[in-house]
Amino acid sequence: MRHAKKTLMALLFFLVALLAGNLAFAAPSASKDALSRKVIAFYCFDGTGKVTPSLRNLWQRQVRQAYPRVSYTFLDDPTILQKGRAGLLSLIQGGDELTAGDLERVTAATEADVVAVMVVHTMESYYVEALFPFWEDGPETYVRTLSAADFYLYRKEDGKFKKKFLRKAETKDAALATAPEKEIQYALSDFARSFEGLPLI
Repeated sequence: MRHAKKTLMALLFFLVALLAGNLAFAAPSASKDALSRKVIAFYCFDGTGKVTPSLRNLWQRQVRQAYPRVSYTFLDDPTILQKGRAGLLSLIQGGDELTAGDLERVTAATEADVVAVMVVHTMESYYVEALFPFWEDGPETYVRTLSAADFYLYRKEDGKFKKKFLRKAETKDAALATAPEKEIQYALSDFARSFEGLPLI
């Protein structure tokens, strides 16, 4: 009986030691995986006064589509983000187009691996009446939509840089019109995915 108890205790200690060893091995591995993710610095500059936090988050998710969570994370420290924002803001307020060198300086200041910048210039939509309201076979009310935004992406690893300027003015039947923030959303998604060589959605 005493021998059986000793055997049982030895087995129990062995299992505890084995479990502790596995946990100790797994913890550094998980930490390493988290630290190995690359960092994206995302900046949204609003020239319209209409960009809400939820809208900004929606647009950030369009960039996320090109960068999977397992490999990339967004920089969320406002102090570090501000180090890159100040220089960008002065250029944008001066009416300058951003260059690869400008975004490279942001990566140096923030230690980000990817820099994504969007500058929203115009988001407007309003109703317009049909030119010939007596026509009975067409819509009587249209929506005029104006969308303007600049997109920039820079990847530190190979110095790849790309920019795109969205300028869209469209008049459609009110039932078919696309809101300007949606136009910007779709254009940004296509821009980010094409930058990384991914198929467009």
